[in-house]
This record gives sequence, structure tokens and C-alpha cells, in this order.
Amino acid sequence: MNMSYLKNSRGAKKIFSLKFYVALLVCLSVPALFLLSYAYGEDASWQSLYDKSVSLSKANKVADATIAAKEALEVSIKTFGENDYKTGKSLNNLAELYRKQEKFDKAEPLYRHALAIYEKTFTSDSPQVASILTNIALFYYYQTDFFSAEHPAKRALEIMVRYYGAGHPNVAKALTNLAEIYRMEQKEDEAAKLHKRALEVKLKTYGPLHPTIAESLNNMGIINFYQGQHDTAILLYEKALDINEKASGMDNPSNAAILVNLSNAYLAKNEVEKAAEYRKKAREIRSKQLAAEKTS
Repeated sequence: MNMSYLKNSRGAKKIFSLKFYVALLVCLSVPALFLLSYAYGEDASWQSLYDKSVSLSKANKVADATIAAKEALEVSIKTFGENDYKTGKSLNNLAELYRKQEKFDKAEPLYRHALAIYEKTFTSDSPQVASILTNIALFYYYQTDFFSAEHPAKRALEIMVRYYGAGHPNVAKALTNLAEIYRMEQKEDEAAKLHKRALEVKLKTYGPLHPTIAESLNNMGIINFYQGQHDTAILLYEKALDINEKASGMDNPSNAAILVNLSNAYLAKNEVEKAAEYRKKAREIRSKQLAAEKTS
């Protein structure tokens, strides 16, 4: 028997086996690479649609934003599944757009679905869950259903305090939200306490001349006004006005609302001329704002 033939045969078999395994690996790798590329493409497609929706919403093109948001939701469900975080994010975005259009019956189930996804994806004490709860609270607030708004706003505040600590600016926002709900429920004492806490946090975070300080002072002024403390309300409104004027000038749109509040406070004191003066200034600011919007 020719032993050299056997050696060559074994060598040939080894070469054949190596080529076979290489070919097999290539065949297996191609679908894997295809799937990876497909998944990446779909992820990029979802992100692009989501970002487009957010951008259009900021530009007040709500109808176009809603179309993009629906498409983003469809891509998310198809690609990532109904219970994925991205689907929850898409649901929340679409719900917010429906809220802006006052399509409340369409918005509510989307918020609830998004909340359920977030609670499964993250811990129940996560800031992501608090964010959805805040949106749900505002959803009820804009419908003047303040009783229903109170619970999600309270829960959002509790989560924020546990997660960030009592002195965080996000806590100040949550305090303000709940305070405004209390104010609308005519729980002025509870509202005043929360606004005061929010102001303390803001002062430590931003200093005394930040526009968010003016917001808190104005809110506190409103509470004092409805409690019949008109002089205190006027002092708070004037401080808020002064801060905004130093920060961005007298034509700041926020000043129009403060000037109206000042007008109401002086009218309650029967100081009609001063009330008319502040009301006129408010109208001037709003006229300039409308003119600027038309030319932009």
C-alpha cells in the first residue's frame, strides 16, 4: 500500500474540512450581520421619527408632529415590542401631542400605557416614572380636574425627593406643580407652604435674580391676593417684575401676566388709575409680542 497516498489523502481531508468550516461560519455570519444591520437601521429610523416629532412640536406644528409621533410609535412596536422603553417614550410623546390638541380621550390611555411600561422597565421610584406622573398630573390640571391631578403630582414629588434629595431644582419644579394644584383647589395654606419651599430651593440653586425666582414670587403673590392680603401681593408682584426686567428687559412676555396681577391688586384697593396704568403696560407688551410673532 502506498503510504504517501494516505498522507496526501488525510491532508486533503483536513484542507477540505477547514474550507467547509470557514464556509459554514461565513454562511452563519451573513444573516447575523444582516440582522444586526437591520436592527440598527430600525433603531435609527425610530430615533429620527421621534426627534422629528419633538422638533415639530417645539415649532408649534402640532399636526405634523402628531403624524411623525404615530410613525415613531409604529416603528417602535414593530422593532422593539409593545413593552419596550422606546415604545413607552413614544406613547408619552404622542399623548402629550394629543393633550396639546385637547384630544383628552385619546391621550389618557397612552399615558397609562406609558406609565405601565416605565414601571416595569425602571424601578417605581425612578425619575422616568416621576416624569410620566407629572405629565398625567398636568393632563388632569389642564382639564380643571384638580382632584385627579393631585395624586400623580404628590407621587411625582415623593419620587423626586427620594431620588434627588430635597434641595434639587427638579424637586422645586415638582413642589410648584403640586402647589398650583392646591391653589386651584382653594387650599391656599398648603399651596403657600409648597411655594415657599420651592422658592428656598431655587434661591440656593440659582441665586436671587433668576427668572424662576420671579415665577415663584408671582405665584406667592397670587395666593396672597386671593387671601385678601393685597399689599403683600403687590410687594411680591413688584419684586417679580424687577427680577424679570433686570434679566431680560421690560418686554419679557412673563411681565404682561405680572402686570395684570398688579392691576387686579390695585383695583381691589380701589386705586383705579394705577390699575389702569399697569393694565395698559401689559397690553403694550402683548402687542409687541404679537407683532414679533407675525414677523418671525
